[in-house]
Amino acid sequence: MITNMKHTSILIMLAMTLTACENEFIGQYPVDDIPPAQVSNAQVENKNGGAVISYTLPNDTDLLYVKAVYTDSHGQQTEVRSSMFNNSLEIKGFARSQKQNVQLISVDRSQNESAPVMVEIEPLDSPIYAIKESLKVEASWGGFKLSWDNPDKEQIFMYVTTPGEEGDINVETIISTDPNGNGAVRGLDAEEMEFNIVIRDIYENYTDTVKAVLTPLYEKFIQPDNFVLTALATNMNWHKSRNNVGALFDGVKTSDKPMYLETKVKVDDLPYSYFTVDLGDTYKLSRVKFWGRVAYCYALHCPNHFQLWGTTSMDAAANPDNWDGWELLLDDWSYKPSGRETTDVTDEDKEYAKAGEEFEIPESCGGLRYFRFVCLETWTKSTSLN
Repeated sequence: MITNMKHTSILIMLAMTLTACENEFIGQYPVDDIPPAQVSNAQVENKNGGAVISYTLPNDTDLLYVKAVYTDSHGQQTEVRSSMFNNSLEIKGFARSQKQNVQLISVDRSQNESAPVMVEIEPLDSPIYAIKESLKVEASWGGFKLSWDNPDKEQIFMYVTTPGEEGDINVETIISTDPNGNGAVRGLDAEEMEFNIVIRDIYENYTDTVKAVLTPLYEKFIQPDNFVLTALATNMNWHKSRNNVGALFDGVKTSDKPMYLETKVKVDDLPYSYFTVDLGDTYKLSRVKFWGRVAYCYALHCPNHFQLWGTTSMDAAANPDNWDGWELLLDDWSYKPSGRETTDVTDEDKEYAKAGEEFEIPESCGGLRYFRFVCLETWTKSTSLN
């Protein structure tokens, strides 16, 4: 009996709540049934994947917004609204270029709608098709590289698959808004493989498939077990976790690396911060990848402009202040997808930094046993490095 009473009371409470919701009205009650006037002087600017329609607003004091009603590329009726404070609206999401009819409708505060004004637009192709045409795919170390142009900074999803016995197998998904897009697929064996690449925008438009047959270049990961961090230059010291070379090269993408190098006294003819590592054997490097402090990416003491040097000479590496006998392998800059023009760090920037920054060593560079990382400038131009 007690259980039944509890169930009954809950049902009654729900019924009361539902009844209250049915009687509640949210928003302004209609004050009239007079529709607003139509917009006039509609002008169209066709763009990639859409159009901007400008117009003259009607002189109705209770005008609330103007909406555009149209059928999208997937056959769905869609609408876009623009407030009474704007005299234009933008329509996006079309795939291939073709003429489309758009209804412009004025709506007032009583939700009265004007008669529609018919406007014809002819959007250009979605940016994904130009991106597909610009796409370059080339074999690389342990996989292949992709590059493309995306001047509109359209968010794209690039799906890389390979044929399998039961259908395509996903190899990599690249998400980017970068105007100078680039990506890579790694970890593959040095044997010929077939790949399929499809590009999608956020409106579920897809390109045709780009097919590529490639043979990745052979490479092998150098295990850091035998790495030895050598002495630092006389004007530098480790702030903490000195000589923790295992943490420096363990490949763990942590948010706080324990290596923190700082300059005691700046010497004009020396770089701010650098360290040297004995790799334990002689290798020819194909590429390197590094992670800064992801919690402070593109800020604080994260490397911005840096160099990589190498030598096989023990004598050249014995003196940390010596630069004779060293070969410059790479002189490059850290990459920030959203650009260097602002200190703001976007979600895409954070994801890129978290994945690690990868740099290829020119094939013309010789072998090395001793590796030197030189930071010429951090993102804040500080004299420390971590």
